Amino acid sequence: MLNVVRRVAGSLRARMGVVGTMLREHPRAAAIAVVGFVMRWSLRIALPLAGAAGILTLFPCHAVAGGAHFRVQGTLLIRRGLSADTTFGSWVFPHIDGLPIGVHVTPVNVDLVRIASAASPDPQRYAEQLRLDLVEQLPAITVWLIGGVLIGVLLGLGAAAAVNLAIRQLRGLPRREHEVRHRLRQLAAAGVVVVLLAGFGALTYEPRWARQSRSTGTLAALQLFPNQLRS
Repeated sequence: MLNVVRRVAGSLRARMGVVGTMLREHPRAAAIAVVGFVMRWSLRIALPLAGAAGILTLFPCHAVAGGAHFRVQGTLLIRRGLSADTTFGSWVFPHIDGLPIGVHVTPVNVDLVRIASAASPDPQRYAEQLRLDLVEQLPAITVWLIGGVLIGVLLGLGAAAAVNLAIRQLRGLPRREHEVRHRLRQLAAAGVVVVLLAGFGALTYEPRWARQSRSTGTLAALQLFPNQLRS
């Protein structure tokens, strides 16, 4: 891992040195090269993020707990944290870590009569069974979401590479001598970024996140005016 980081850093230093020389000797060509460099890296960053976000949106995870069906969906850059969404509002836990990642649980096709009949004999036992069912499926849900992110990132990297190759062909540039090696280095760099992000998430993890929540919609109104519910 350290060797990969050193190689990437060395490659970046070498390229910056070339850019500095071009700026002094050929400013026009250097400006064109800088614009091309920025566009290439913008695609390499934006397309993997878009791919991961698209996969998480299009392929949510489905779980069953306490006889109720739930949809578990991940998000990137929007709606951080954990939320439980219902038709009455949402219960949100926004301060889990510093990553721009969210996980949102939504009940699907809820049969209120059947759930009420199952919970009415012993509500506390039903709630505990619901919690245990969700905890039991948590590893599978985590694997599903992480797999979706990785697949989306790989698809985005593939799309960025295809765009780069198409542009080189349109410009009449020859193929690189070591194209496969170049793409493997890019893949390794993406892997390093993913590991660094995971480490950042672990460092910024808030163990008391369950105590920092907020409600929206009707749930928030009931918290503000509980006496109105009794009347």
